[in-house]
Amino acid sequence: MKKNAIALIVLILIFGGGFFYLNTQNVTIAIVSGSATISSPTMVKIGPLVPQVDISVENVSQLDYMLMKRGKPRVTSSEPTAMTNVVDLTIKFTLKTPTGTELSFEPLKIGEGGKHNFELIIGPNEGLQGSGNFTLVIEFHLKVTTPGGVTVVELTRTITVTFTIPSGEKQITLI
Repeated sequence: MKKNAIALIVLILIFGGGFFYLNTQNVTIAIVSGSATISSPTMVKIGPLVPQVDISVENVSQLDYMLMKRGKPRVTSSEPTAMTNVVDLTIKFTLKTPTGTELSFEPLKIGEGGKHNFELIIGPNEGLQGSGNFTLVIEFHLKVTTPGGVTVVELTRTITVTFTIPSGEKQITLI
């Protein structure tokens, strides 16, 4: 009985020490948040695609980082609108590190009109290591077709986000 109690206490101390260690170690992450508004191609004044992106650079504990949904872009909320045409929006993310390495993330695919908010969390496991200037290229490719397959509009918008680790300076350019 005493051996079991001692083994249990040792396990609790090991796991508790591990959680304490992970909670005290900080890592730098970049949180990319944005939206894509897809409207009918007949609205020529503002265009059928309005992309927006913002980025924040933060320090979080290693434990919090491990529990985040990171490395894969995801839709956080949507306000879909009915459209008679078929919508195909693909958002591609490419990170260029200070060492010249290019890392691509899984593309985000959206198949309906309206406003769609998305998020991508990048940390050390996704290539955000060291210090210097990082560049994230976000490419929005929209193709709208009729139900019969005739292309109504096809366009590409690119947003380049440059940020500096550790200072957190950022610059966002829409091309």
